[in-house]
Amino acid sequence: MSKDNKALPTVDIKGKPYVLTQHRLLEFHRLYPNGSISTEIVSETEDSVVMITKVMPDAKVPERVFTGIASETKGSTFINKTSHYENCETSSRARALRGLGIGVEESCASAEEVANAMMQQNEQNTIDNLRKSIHKFVKLHIDSQSWIGIAVDLGVIDPEKYQQSLNKMFVGETTG
Repeated sequence: MSKDNKALPTVDIKGKPYVLTQHRLLEFHRLYPNGSISTEIVSETEDSVVMITKVMPDAKVPERVFTGIASETKGSTFINKTSHYENCETSSRARALRGLGIGVEESCASAEEVANAMMQQNEQNTIDNLRKSIHKFVKLHIDSQSWIGIAVDLGVIDPEKYQQSLNKMFVGETTG
């Protein structure tokens, strides 16, 4: 890795420096004015795409090529709901440039890949916590069935208002 390469801007992700793909691309063009970068789709379905990027530092030496491959699934993350093609291309390029030694600091993963993995982990934690809360609420509702009937019979609970409150909770409205 060249001394100039160490000067690339980084972002801190979990205490480690990562070079964004945009900075890797700029550095490539600065260092290799006769180079080329090409990305192509290897496979795609309605929900996923796989891309490969080929980085050639010098067009006069076409056998010296560095590759990077990436795969993304539509909807697997918030970003991939609308931009899984773009995200895949960026990851593929970052991997190919890493092979050439551009943007390698302490890790081989791109900042986008690490951020994506962290976001997926956060999404899964949120889903798991939400699932636990829903299970607790359903258990509370089931457990309350025995005494709600008695409360309705005694006039403590208005069954119509109780049902409206439940409906509002399940569609995300407040009960007031």
